[in-house]
Amino acid sequence: MQDDTQDLTLAMKCAENGDIKKAKEICDGILAELPKNLEARHFQAYLFILMGEFETAISKLLHIVGDCPNNPDIISTLAAAYIKGGDQKKGISFLRRILQLKPDDVEALTDLATIHAEVGHLKAAIGYCTRALEVSPDHARASQLNKALDEHLFKLHVDPINQFVNDDIGRGKPKVIVPLRLIGRIGHLIIEPFLLKCIYDPAEYDIIFVTPPRGLAISQPVFDISLRDLFFVEDPHDPQMAAYNQHGKSIGTYQLDDRTIVLESVADLMVQAVEKARDGQFSYRAVLTEAELAEGMALRSAMGIPVDAKIVTLYVRDSGFFPSLEGHGVRDSSIANYIPAIKHLVDKDYYVVRLGDNKMTPLPDLGQHVIDAPFHPAYTQLVEPYFVSQSDFMIKTTSGPEALSLIFGIPSVYVNAMFTPIFLISKDDLAIFKSYYSHRYERNLSLREIAYDKEILFSCTSDSFVREQIELHENTQEDILNVTMEMTDRMDGTYNPTPSIDERFRKLCQQINKDCSLDTSDRIYGQLEIYSFLPYLMKGQVSHEYYKSHPELLS
Repeated sequence: MQDDTQDLTLAMKCAENGDIKKAKEICDGILAELPKNLEARHFQAYLFILMGEFETAISKLLHIVGDCPNNPDIISTLAAAYIKGGDQKKGISFLRRILQLKPDDVEALTDLATIHAEVGHLKAAIGYCTRALEVSPDHARASQLNKALDEHLFKLHVDPINQFVNDDIGRGKPKVIVPLRLIGRIGHLIIEPFLLKCIYDPAEYDIIFVTPPRGLAISQPVFDISLRDLFFVEDPHDPQMAAYNQHGKSIGTYQLDDRTIVLESVADLMVQAVEKARDGQFSYRAVLTEAELAEGMALRSAMGIPVDAKIVTLYVRDSGFFPSLEGHGVRDSSIANYIPAIKHLVDKDYYVVRLGDNKMTPLPDLGQHVIDAPFHPAYTQLVEPYFVSQSDFMIKTTSGPEALSLIFGIPSVYVNAMFTPIFLISKDDLAIFKSYYSHRYERNLSLREIAYDKEILFSCTSDSFVREQIELHENTQEDILNVTMEMTDRMDGTYNPTPSIDERFRKLCQQINKDCSLDTSDRIYGQLEIYSFLPYLMKGQVSHEYYKSHPELLS
């Protein structure tokens, strides 16, 4: 037999000339005599890609990578096999692995830019393309993609939003222009303007939102409070305004002279705002006007709440809230499980104002100290922002209205929370998490185990948990009562904390934050890149009483 190097060169020439069959025969011959020949094994797997046999190629490449884990050329072929076989998610993961090994690999950078452009994740596409051109300014594929991205970006996204805002809007300060895509969902209506105010100081910038008509807002008072200290232009839903309709897409931030066009996803805005926060506190806080405070006092009177009463607001998302929103039932819980905690608050002389809408399950009659606001005859849309702003603290679950405590700076008890990188909890809050029951292991997982499996950590919707064989279990009445008692004792200054619990939770969150910074996957919503763990950056804390009842949580 000829020298195997010469044979392999011949096989490559055959493949280059389109004779795949001959190339494979030669390659198979080499491996029959030298089964461990790395180059021949690699080339054989590449031939299977050319033949469209992607599963076979992937199987062989995984074995090769297992034997030679840090070879970027082999990993590149594996990434190509996944991508050509239709699994972009795994392809992206291996392309990012290449960049860990070779940060300036221009082909991997260009491949990542191309994939992200195809799924509409322009911010990442432009970022990778820019890096590729920094490494190789004359790279043909990167240059061509960069030109196409630039034309697409400005034609469909940046220019339509920029042209919508006249020069005379604002106070003459540098403009920050943002499309507010969803004002029919209260969470987006609250959180997006708040995050922009934390990122760009309203005293230094004219923050201008392009919004649907105000009359379409889910809450007129919340619209007014959220867009206070900034400006807005009403857009009558022009269907051609693609930038306006790119909800959930992270397109990026672009500078045009003295104008900054912000086309970021909510999660990316969260990361930017949290990175600017100091000591777990945001720089901006919402305030009510004198007129709103006067209307709120009238609500107090109509609901029988004294002027000097201590108030706790309660928001519990249940199946009656937004039932058409598929996949978000994992955020629901039963209001019945909160009744012992409500009774404790009443015993502590708090008034409890339950928030929500009249499609939710009503509370039973728990006395005059408990106001089931959605069903009260005096209810108006000011109830939610007014009473949250006046609360000693808020008990809440993951859903839009819970963001009100954040913007007003009100401490919260976060119940039935999910342990995710974008869980926004401040250092004054207490959290207790739903139990993650694993059908695979037939037991509840610890937070460390959840964090170790990034597919679980990044799960947010019903289908993603089902795929990972995880069932979320609600907090019990005892769990909710204990954390409520802990919060009231903390508010009274009578609680004796256990510093070691905070230290263990903090160290765990620090490690998860490091893991996220090194992660090679692309998981949240299929396209979001997030390299931070927000509970760590915001110095969030777990309830000490919850940990004592569930010591496996931090095991």
